[in-house]
Amino acid sequence: MDILLKEAQALSLPCFDLLPAERGDRVVAYWRGIRSDFDEVVPEFIKTIIAWEHILSVEQELFNRLGLHGRGPLALYNVTTDDGAERLEPRTVSTGNLSDVVFKGSIPLTAKPAVSLPPLEALLLYGGPAVQEWLLAHRLQRWEYSDVACEVHNQYLRHHKPGLPLYMENPPFARIGGWHVMWPDDDFYIPREMRLMVWTFQESEPWYEVFLSPLKNYIIKERIT
Repeated sequence: MDILLKEAQALSLPCFDLLPAERGDRVVAYWRGIRSDFDEVVPEFIKTIIAWEHILSVEQELFNRLGLHGRGPLALYNVTTDDGAERLEPRTVSTGNLSDVVFKGSIPLTAKPAVSLPPLEALLLYGGPAVQEWLLAHRLQRWEYSDVACEVHNQYLRHHKPGLPLYMENPPFARIGGWHVMWPDDDFYIPREMRLMVWTFQESEPWYEVFLSPLKNYIIKERIT
């Protein structure tokens, strides 16, 4: 286990946890409320959507610091369709500089730097030579992470859980960047080329993951237990 933990540290990623801002904190995101540069009324010519409401806006500079460069400013909206279904969507907004926008009824958020350890699946897939040797000793290939002994999974999870918002008593509103986890409904671990931009925890479940694809598209996953 010491070998795996050492390799996990080497693969760790910087990230930011979004928490309610207190006096003197720098505001880098807003949860819910209304953006002054986005019309909350759905235009009449859009027939398949009956409502949309702002969920999260994040300062573009925060993404830039993590090397997450999408096709434009990212704002997340909850969309209600004409059949009553709801989904989270990225919406086109005028700017990623939040100081240029007025937010009404929103919760201002500040960013706390954090470190994201890889889940065991990512560690076995992307770890260095020491992980490869560990796998050979256990007669496993990198993609056979599902065949790792339960004891190993549980031991690693004990080290992984403290920094994982899913297991925190008071999780952040959202996490920006870092590693994603494998969910029970996933057939395989989503490749790291799909970079996690946003992972929401406030008002869960569902939890939402926003990925940045290699083509700079935003891919959103909705997760439930």
